[in-house]
Amino acid sequence: MNRLSYEVKAVADEPSKIALLYSDYSRLYNEEWKYNTTKLYSAYETLLFGGLKPGIVTEKSIERIVTDGNIKDLALPGVHNISKAALFTIRDFVVSGGKVIILGTDGSVERDDQNAEFSGDALAAANMIRERAVVLDALNDSASKNAFIAAAEDEVGRLVEVVYADSGNRVAETEYTYGFSADGDLLINICDYDLDSRGSKDIEIKVNGKAAGGMTELRSGRTYMDGTVGITPYSPLLIRIDKSEFTLDRDGRIIVPAEGDTAEICTATIKNSDGNVVFIGQSSTPADGRHTISYTLGNFDPNAEYTVNIGGANGYMYSERIK
Repeated sequence: MNRLSYEVKAVADEPSKIALLYSDYSRLYNEEWKYNTTKLYSAYETLLFGGLKPGIVTEKSIERIVTDGNIKDLALPGVHNISKAALFTIRDFVVSGGKVIILGTDGSVERDDQNAEFSGDALAAANMIRERAVVLDALNDSASKNAFIAAAEDEVGRLVEVVYADSGNRVAETEYTYGFSADGDLLINICDYDLDSRGSKDIEIKVNGKAAGGMTELRSGRTYMDGTVGITPYSPLLIRIDKSEFTLDRDGRIIVPAEGDTAEICTATIKNSDGNVVFIGQSSTPADGRHTISYTLGNFDPNAEYTVNIGGANGYMYSERIK
């Protein structure tokens, strides 16, 4: 995989939009957490198999949910005890528009790091968090896991989905995550962990609900033209979908053009930096190759035209019209 190290790193570096809280104090005081972290692991695995990349925060690093800028959801798997400082951080996250998902209805966020019941401001904060949270059953079966995935993607959205080609159902026990190459291509890492499967299965890759179209599996070099590819257990795939397959809609999402559509906008990729959208534009001099330019989406009007200056490799400035 050395030759694909940049692509692998791009997928690994794609920011998470949902965080899971690992609670030392819940593990200390709650029997279910005492010997392992099954609830946290189950939540982490559920999101990965649902195509949503989770991050992990602890009570010491929980400020990240406020300062990161990418985190939209915070899931609390079996968090019965929590420090007051972490509790107030979660309250601030909720006040600023963040979404909390509580997994398990049995006494979540009820006691502090000394195993004492909350009172005063801490009790008010805990009550507010519980009132505004989405409260789901513990992840004990496929129905509860699907409910968790649905609650998470309702806020963070879904760019990539991998389904069985014959049924259209989401793949089971298959991890898939994505990122973007330096050139703006979409990269998708897929691995089937279904122990009961004995052979290859055809899957279809969808981007914003539409078939991906032409794509290349980078390990083998094979090209697939209809968004369908075969997977076998424990044989990872690294898929590249060229940026020419996508345009931006008015909300700044990458979409696959419908059949017959023309790409009237620059090919593009979203970069999570200061809320900017990074367009990949071709300079007027072919020898200069492609250059990356930044443009803040703001109130983007798909019917308007925008001109953005592109810095060329030789110091010249080019103009790119975004229509």
